[in-house]
Amino acid sequence: SYKYAGTLFKNAVGRTIKEYQCLLRLRRAEQLLTETDLPIAEIAQRAGFSVADHSSLENGISHKRS
Repeated sequence: SYKYAGTLFKNAVGRTIKEYQCLLRLRRAEQLLTETDLPIAEIAQRAGFSVADHSSLENGISHKRS
């Protein structure tokens, strides 16, 4: 089952599948930020972040700044 596979993954890697996927996306974004002059929106898209992810990030940042 998916839940069992997730448990095996977390035991092997130390992170959930979702956390690991996010980490890989962040690493890819970091690489593109340092190695290219692409716009942030393009980097986010190439790293696999969706518009919903972007909105969540913006909302989280604006709430923290308040």
